[in-house]
Amino acid sequence: MSTGLLEQRANYPRSQYEYGLGGHGTADADNNGRKEIDCSNLLNRMLRDAGYDIPYKTTAQLANDTTYFDVIPLADVDVNGGDIALWVTRGHTGVVEDLDANRVKGNFFGSQTSTGPKSAKFGLNSNYWPMPDKFLRPKAQYKTGGQPTPAPAAPAPAPAPAGPAPLMTFQYPIRKADGKQFTDAEEIYQALGAETSGHYLLGCNKFWHGGIHITDTSAPQCVLNEPVRCMADGEVVAYRLNDDYLESTFGDNEKKLKYSNSFCLVRHEYKSVPNPDEGPNKGKQNTLNFYSLYMHLLPYQRYPLAETERPTPKVTMTVNDFKAYDVFPEANGTPSPGKLSTGTKLEILEQKDVGNVTYARGKILSGSVKNVNRKVREAGAEVWFAYLKNGAPYQNSEPKNIWTADKIVERLRPNYWQGKVKATVVNKLDLYADPASPQNGQPAGAKLGNLQLITGSVVEFDSKDVLNLTVNGVTRRMAKCTKISGDLAGAGTAPSSFWACVENQRDYRILDWTSLTPTSFNTVETASTGIKAGDPIGYLGLTENITSEEGGVNSKHQVHVEIFTAEAGVKDFLKNVAGLKSGKQYLHLAVGVGLKKKAPATDVTPLKNQHAVDLSKAPVIKEGTEDWYEVSVIENGQPVSGLIKKTEAEIVTQHDWEKLGFQIVEECNTAADGFLDPEDTPQFFKDLFAKIDTNHNGEVDAGELAEALKNAETRDQWSKLIAHHPTEWKDKADAPKWSKLDQLLEGSPKTLKHEKERIDEMVFWDDLTGGAAIGNGIGVITHFHPVAIISNLLPSNRCFCFEQGIVNSPCQVGFRDVTKEHFELLAMQLGVEREVLRAIAVAETGDKVPFKEFVAGKQHAAILYERHYMYRFLKVKGYTSQQLDDLSTTEPKIVHVYQSGYSYGTEQAQYERLLRARELDKDSASKACSWGKFQVMGEYYSQLYESVDELVEAQNYCALQHLQYFKVFLTKEKNMLEPMKNKNWLTIAKKYNGANQVGYDTRISNAYTKLKAEW
Repeated sequence: MSTGLLEQRANYPRSQYEYGLGGHGTADADNNGRKEIDCSNLLNRMLRDAGYDIPYKTTAQLANDTTYFDVIPLADVDVNGGDIALWVTRGHTGVVEDLDANRVKGNFFGSQTSTGPKSAKFGLNSNYWPMPDKFLRPKAQYKTGGQPTPAPAAPAPAPAPAGPAPLMTFQYPIRKADGKQFTDAEEIYQALGAETSGHYLLGCNKFWHGGIHITDTSAPQCVLNEPVRCMADGEVVAYRLNDDYLESTFGDNEKKLKYSNSFCLVRHEYKSVPNPDEGPNKGKQNTLNFYSLYMHLLPYQRYPLAETERPTPKVTMTVNDFKAYDVFPEANGTPSPGKLSTGTKLEILEQKDVGNVTYARGKILSGSVKNVNRKVREAGAEVWFAYLKNGAPYQNSEPKNIWTADKIVERLRPNYWQGKVKATVVNKLDLYADPASPQNGQPAGAKLGNLQLITGSVVEFDSKDVLNLTVNGVTRRMAKCTKISGDLAGAGTAPSSFWACVENQRDYRILDWTSLTPTSFNTVETASTGIKAGDPIGYLGLTENITSEEGGVNSKHQVHVEIFTAEAGVKDFLKNVAGLKSGKQYLHLAVGVGLKKKAPATDVTPLKNQHAVDLSKAPVIKEGTEDWYEVSVIENGQPVSGLIKKTEAEIVTQHDWEKLGFQIVEECNTAADGFLDPEDTPQFFKDLFAKIDTNHNGEVDAGELAEALKNAETRDQWSKLIAHHPTEWKDKADAPKWSKLDQLLEGSPKTLKHEKERIDEMVFWDDLTGGAAIGNGIGVITHFHPVAIISNLLPSNRCFCFEQGIVNSPCQVGFRDVTKEHFELLAMQLGVEREVLRAIAVAETGDKVPFKEFVAGKQHAAILYERHYMYRFLKVKGYTSQQLDDLSTTEPKIVHVYQSGYSYGTEQAQYERLLRARELDKDSASKACSWGKFQVMGEYYSQLYESVDELVEAQNYCALQHLQYFKVFLTKEKNMLEPMKNKNWLTIAKKYNGANQVGYDTRISNAYTKLKAEW
C-alpha cells in the first residue's frame, strides 16, 4: 500500500520554498519570495498532507522512533517509493522516489541545503549522498481514516486546562531602516534627536502634549518600508481610517492643506510576573491598564505604491556566462572586462535599446564581474549588460531567464481594520472549537480532533472578531471562520464554522490574507480586535502645516504616539506594591548619599539628586577587607564618581519605578485647562523647566526643549515625568479649554480659524462608547513618555538569539546549557557529526553547565583569563615595552608574555583577574578571556557582535550564544569544517587550541569515541 507521501511533492515547488535550518515552510524570512523549510519539517508537512497524525520529529528522533514508524531493512524487497530515507550521521531525511533492483542507488525528494525541496540521487555515483542508514515507513494506524470514524454526534472536547498566562511582550513603535529592532532606549532617543518639535509634554502654543511626534526626519523608513508598530500586546478598541487625506482651508479658500486624522487606539492590560518569594507578597502582581494611541496615520488610498514611490528595479543573475560592459555596447565589438557571476545583484539605473535588445546600466550591489577566476568589477561598480529581448527578460540558449527580479515589497496593511477577510491556507490549518471565554488573553478552545484544512483552502472571517487567545502557552491571533473552498486533509466533514489561527505576519504565517476591504471610512469605529506587540499599525501620514499668517506652509510625514492610563492607582504601581525583586537591577542612590573617593583619599561627595545606576555597570572593588561598588553619575552636567559600600547599598529593580526617577507632575490649579502653566506645578518640575529655559524668559520653546533633550541627564529626567492633565482629543474648539488659543493667536485670525477647524476634526473622545469608553469620560488622564515606559517594561535581558534570527520571539530567560537537539541542528547545518562538535565542549569545559556565580545571584559565563593575550592587546593600545615589563613584574598574573607550564588557578581566580584587568583596559580584558561552553576567545567578538560589551552581555546570558559564537568561530575565523568532517584530530587541535597544543587532539578523539558509544 502506498504511503501517500510522494503524491505531496507538488505542494512544495522550488519556486515557493528554499532551504532554511529550522524553517517550518510558513514564513519568508529574507523576503525573496520563497519560504524557508528544512528537511525534517518538509517531511513532517508531507506526512500531514498525506493524512498522518504524527508529531514533528527531528532527524535524530526519527532514528530511534518505533512508535510511529516501522524500520524497513534494506534487504527487504518491500522498500519502495514513498518510504522515508534517513541519514542518521548526516542529519538528513527525505522521501524515497525509487530504488534500483540491486539496492545500491536511487533517488529521493527532500529539502536540500543548496536548493530547497528537490529530487536528488543517493548511493552509487551520487557524488554526495551515500545509501541511507535507515528506511522508515509511517504506520498505517496513524493515518486519518485508518481507524473507524467516530460518531459525529460526539460532544466537542473540553479545552485543555490553561497553563500560566504568557507574559505581555513589548516593542518600540518604530524599527530601524533595515527592519531590525532598536537595541535600547538610548539608540531610539538618538534617532529622535533629529526632531525639532512635537516633543513630550510641551506642544505648540504651550499646551500640554501627551505624546511624541515621529516624522520622516528621524524615521524616513516609516513612510514606505517600515510600518509603525504596536507597542504591546492588547486589543484595538477604536480606530478611524481616512479614505484619503483630509483638507483644511486657510483664509478665504487661499490654500487647501492636506492632513490625516486616521488613528488607532489600543488597550493593554499589564500584569507583572507573580511574586515568587515566600511571605506576605507571595503571588502578588503589579497591574496597570493603559492605552497606546497612534494618530495621523496614512489613509487607505495611499497604501498602494505611487509611481514616485516605486523603487528602482533590482535583479539577481542566474547564470555566469553573459558579458558585462563598461560603456553602452552600441556597436559590435565593444570591449568587455568579463562576465557577470551567478548571484550578482544589480540595481537598474538606465536602459537603452540596440534593435530588439535592451541593455541596462546596473550598479553592482553584491557579487562581481569575473575574467576567468579574477574579479575585475565588484560592489559599487556600474556595468552594462543584456537585460531584455523583445521586451521580455533576456534568456540564454536553454532557454532560461538570465536574471530574476527582486520582489517589490508593498506596504503592509494592518489587520485591525474592520471588514470581511478572505484568506488562503499556507500551512495545514488546525480547526478548533469555540473558546470557553471568547475574550482577549483567554485560552483557545479544544482542537476538533485531527481536523485540518489542506494547503490552498480558502476561509473567510470578520476582522473585528479576531482575538488574542493562548494555544499551548503561546498567544495567537484567532477568529471564527467559515470554509469557502478546500478539503480536509483526512476523512471527516468540516463543520459549518470553526475557530482557527489567522496569523499572517512575515515571521509566523498560517494564512495569506488575500483581501480585506474596510467597511468604514472617516468615522470612529469601536472594536475589540486582538493585536500583538510588533504588529503593523500603519505608516506616517502627510501633514501640511501653516507657519505664518501670510500662508507659509511646511509639510512632513508624521505619527503622534502616546501612552496613557485613566486608572487612579498609578502611584501604587510606581511603588511596586507587589514587592517584586526580579528583573533588571539598579543601585538606588538617594539624595544625600555620599560617594567616597578611592583610597588613599578619604573625601566623601554627597549627592544632590536621586540616581539609579545599572548594577551591571557598577563593578565591585575591594578596599582592605570590604567590597565597594564603584559608580559614576552626572550631576548638573558634571561627572561625579566614587564608591559606595556594598553592605550599605540599596538594590532596586525595574519594578521600582518611583526609585528609578519616575515622578507624577500635575497642576495644582483645579481649573487646569490643558495649557501648561509651570507656576502651578510641583517644585521639581519648576526646577527642571527653569533648567531648560536657557534664555531665562520664563518660557520654554520648541528649540530650547529640542536642544535640552540632547543632554542625557536632562532627557532622562524629562522622559520619566508622568503628566496628569486633560487629553487634547476630547474637546472641540469652542470648549473653554481652547480659549487660551484665542489670546495666543489674536493677531492671526486666519491661522486661528484654520487651527480650530483641525481641532474639530481631530477629536474623538466622545465617540468612544461601550467597551471603548475610557475612565469617567472627562478626559483627564495620566501620560507616560512612550519610549521611557516601554524601555522599562521590556524584559531585563536582551535576546541576542531573536536579534540574530535564531528564534522566532524574544525569550524571558536564556538557556542554561546546550541541548542534544541544539547539537543536532548545528551538526546538520555544518555537515559535521554532532559528536565531533560536542567533543570540543568536553575537552574545553568538561561539557558542564557553562555558567558560574562568581558574585552571588549573578550568572556569569565560564571563562579562562589569558594574561599573554592581555600583554598583546595592551601593546596594540600603545603601551610601551617598559610599561609592559613593569606590569609583568608588579602584576604577573594580569599581564605577561606567554610562558609554558603556567598554572591558571581556580575559576574564581580567573574572574578576579578579569576584574583587575578591566581596570587597566576594559575591552582588552574581556577580549583576553575565552568564553563559555566552547571557550572561544573574546578577541573574535566582531564576527558576531557589534562591540565587546555585547559579547560579554550575550555570553553571560544564554548558552545558545555560546553555540552561535562557536559556530562563527569554526566557519568564519578558523575555516575548520573540512578537518572536522574528516575527523582529522591533529588539525582540529592545532586550529582550535594553537600549534603548541599538547594532547588536545587525544582528548577530543577520546571524547568523540565515548560519545559515539554512549550518546
